[in-house]
Amino acid sequence: MTSAINLKNKTILINEPVPQKGITCSNRERILRLAQYLEDTRSIESSWGTFVIIGKYQGKELFLALAPIGTGSGLVFTELYYQGANSIIRFGSDDIPSPSPEEGRLFKIIDEADNLYGYAKAIGVEPRRWGQSIPASDTLVQALKMQASYQNLNYEMRVCHHLESYHALRNPEVFPNQYRYRIEADYAMVKRQDKKESMDMETAILFETARLFKQHAASVLQTVDKEKASDPYSQKATLKQIYGVEKQFFQVIVAALNDSVVSQRCGNS
Repeated sequence: MTSAINLKNKTILINEPVPQKGITCSNRERILRLAQYLEDTRSIESSWGTFVIIGKYQGKELFLALAPIGTGSGLVFTELYYQGANSIIRFGSDDIPSPSPEEGRLFKIIDEADNLYGYAKAIGVEPRRWGQSIPASDTLVQALKMQASYQNLNYEMRVCHHLESYHALRNPEVFPNQYRYRIEADYAMVKRQDKKESMDMETAILFETARLFKQHAASVLQTVDKEKASDPYSQKATLKQIYGVEKQFFQVIVAALNDSVVSQRCGNS
């Protein structure tokens, strides 16, 4: 196996090959819910809590992987690509504050991500590219758009700003004033006027890792209003709608993965 990084005998989370195509989430319960739609499943477990479920959906093999919140997800993405993945779509939730009710069924396709500094520096990205836009795989983006259209889903292309501290974005007022002012000033600098914006803690890391391995990555975000409750997934009144949308989005993502034409080591383009 050729790879951007030779991890022979050095992987710590994923110690065996995985299918070429798969989905990652940072929400453990979402992975377990999606796994119910797979047949002939088997798992790759680790002592650090992350895991991979491999199975078949409508006869085609794929993986579901738990990639933890934030920069730690980069370790999972790295080992997935090393172990044979060439197309990964992250299925996450949008951390943008105060979403509109209409966004609950909006299929948000992330075709670029930015504001990534620490992880980019850590993996050796040249300084001039730190924080700059990182493109998703056009192959996967086009497949997602096509499948969303086929299933009459309202979709929107978005830029995803990388988020290092969830509470700094959601609750800057809880920080001391000198910190709060810097937090608000930093986020004001990344705002875009030319495109709708989203925020999360893993998409940019996935895109940068895919670029390192010259492989494919894209991201789809579902809007869950996290301001209604400390844990919106625990509110029975909203669960039926959230899970219904989640299942529909999952079906579109899998169809896009299966219909996208990519070849091993063909690049993130």
